[in-house]
Amino acid sequence: MDFGTLIISNASMMMDQNTNNQYQIYVQDNGRLILSSASLNSGYHLWVYLNDNATVQVDNSVISQSIGLSLGDHSSLNVSDSTIGSNIATQANSYSCLRLRIAPSRHY
Repeated sequence: MDFGTLIISNASMMMDQNTNNQYQIYVQDNGRLILSSASLNSGYHLWVYLNDNATVQVDNSVISQSIGLSLGDHSSLNVSDSTIGSNIATQANSYSCLRLRIAPSRHY
């Protein structure tokens, strides 16, 4: 199905694997993954692949160090007020877009 959206809000998604890269997450065909005040975790390494105009939006969320993000085709990764703990890679011949919103420094 094209144009599907998965929203994880005020929750944690734990990928239960027995080995590295046992599973992968694919967001493709204009699909969207939205993390809002959420976390994406795994005890083992896995990749989230964005292809075919996919979008991942990460707001006030955490993607753990075991989760890599691979941007392909015309995909977009939009991050604001969040922590990405692992690799962000672009695929060969990709026209991906990475948008970061950096919060101003706070002096105490």
